[in-house]
Amino acid sequence: MKKITSIILAFVLIIGCLLTLSSCQSSPRPECPDGYQFLPMSYISFAYPKDWFVTTSDGVPMVINPSGTGNNITYVSEVRTALYEGKSAEGFLELLQPQFDSIGMTAKNPKKEVKEVNGLEVIIFSYEAELNDTSFEQTCFIVSDGSYTHTVSVTLLDEDPTLLENVFKTLHTRSMSDVFADLLG
Repeated sequence: MKKITSIILAFVLIIGCLLTLSSCQSSPRPECPDGYQFLPMSYISFAYPKDWFVTTSDGVPMVINPSGTGNNITYVSEVRTALYEGKSAEGFLELLQPQFDSIGMTAKNPKKEVKEVNGLEVIIFSYEAELNDTSFEQTCFIVSDGSYTHTVSVTLLDEDPTLLENVFKTLHTRSMSDVFADLLG
């Protein structure tokens, strides 16, 4: 009898957790562009080209272009929320400079703007960079939700304005129940 009671109690707790998580807010899911798919298993989602693959590096999800152009997308969540608030484009570079210096990267021509997409306020920070004699552009889409700061970074070695536009216009948040559904398959 104790075993049946324990199973019923566990089942009720699981249902309660799922109902609680399903109440977490998500923003409207935008239409996915042709030839793209959405990043699963993350709170912030966006569309990326279907022929690219998802991997992780040191726990950071990366979406890689298999053609070897060097274009890629990374997604990072940080527990800090006020980290980027009120920063100018130059302030962003100053904040990131120690990381750049540690890997021998130079950055220049920073730009910053704030736009809204799918109900989210997004800080867009971009700059030109050079690392190991390779020039590239990086654009960061930064969203804060009150508890975390989420950064989706698009690195372009080959110019691809369609990629930047499609990632930006498909940024959206997902409820925790949607994330759990992805994890459970």
